[in-house]
Amino acid sequence: MPGLQTWSERLARGLLARHDARGVVLFALGVWPPLIVLWIGQSMALLGWAGVGAFHRPVLAAVHGALSALLVWQGRQVWRAWPLRSVPPPPDLASKMLWPSLVGTSLLCGAYGWTDTPMPMVFMVQLVLARALFRWDQMRSATLFALLSMAVGVVVSWVGAGLSLLAEPLYTGGAMSPWWTAWTRAVFAAAWLPYMLMLLFYANVLQRRQRELEQLGRTDALTGLLNRRAFMERLAREAHRQARSGRPLTLVMFDIDHFKCVNDRHGHPAGDEVLSTFAGILKDCTREHVDAAGRWGGEEFVLLLPETDLVGGERVAAKVCAALRATAFVAEGQGFRVTASAGLAPVAQGHVEPALRAADQCLYQAKRAGRDRVRGGRSEMVPEGTRRGPDAD
Repeated sequence: MPGLQTWSERLARGLLARHDARGVVLFALGVWPPLIVLWIGQSMALLGWAGVGAFHRPVLAAVHGALSALLVWQGRQVWRAWPLRSVPPPPDLASKMLWPSLVGTSLLCGAYGWTDTPMPMVFMVQLVLARALFRWDQMRSATLFALLSMAVGVVVSWVGAGLSLLAEPLYTGGAMSPWWTAWTRAVFAAAWLPYMLMLLFYANVLQRRQRELEQLGRTDALTGLLNRRAFMERLAREAHRQARSGRPLTLVMFDIDHFKCVNDRHGHPAGDEVLSTFAGILKDCTREHVDAAGRWGGEEFVLLLPETDLVGGERVAAKVCAALRATAFVAEGQGFRVTASAGLAPVAQGHVEPALRAADQCLYQAKRAGRDRVRGGRSEMVPEGTRRGPDAD
């Protein structure tokens, strides 16, 4: 669905930007479900509706008050962060959310028991969310203090000493009471569902970023066309296919005429505009997902035309050159036009290097003949080692 995909992409960009105000809001949305389930369960126990015998009531009242204060504090930070989603937030926004949340949840888990309840899942969700939404330096001190309290709580639970919220262990070897069964399931579900959704979302973000990085490694930054290495990979695949099928495959090389003069007279920004405009012309004049255009280097471009013979390739090259010739450029109020020369050669029997040399030689001939023209030739007729002369520009 396009709407869902757009929303997902916007959310991914927001997360990767590590904006503190947006991070506070998303952190609260992730940690509230299990905390609210805990608050409801404790409220039921205090009101005597269920599970009252499972807790030490005075300790439960104190823990419930602390949990209520934590939820109110988190809500206050969300209220504070919401108007700051698109502006620079204050530097203390993240720490004021993380310190009470991480340390408070760690103490809450210690009260319930780190080894005998699903509470460690609640703490893990907060820890992973915090690491995903904030920088490590923002959460380092709170995390270390929370982990230290966790270690103390685990040791206390092992030796069986210290203050305990529970009047009896959850697991005694027999069947749990309906209260504990419902409580553990609700807490666990409220914790792992947001955690699972977050992991799936970040896996999708990571996959998207990987594709973007792969695309950046294959394209030219200025023009968006294939870079030289990616074009050669595509050329090798198409040549292999041509060798098996015998279908025509034409290679075209373009060179923008007098491009150095464009940079010298109008500046490098104008030269970049010429290059990007010519790349757009190549895309407009070729078949999407069939032909392949690339930047060979500098002002040189290459075009690969599958299922196209030399005559058809000359028509495409002439169309590209005519479109560039008709394009008017303006730099600092001064208008100018540029032209391009093209050399073509067919790929015969899957051999790439002879086709590259032949197209290069034909491009040299086009420039020697006056530029702004197209020349075609046959790759097998080009002698080995022939390259363009130094006066081609």
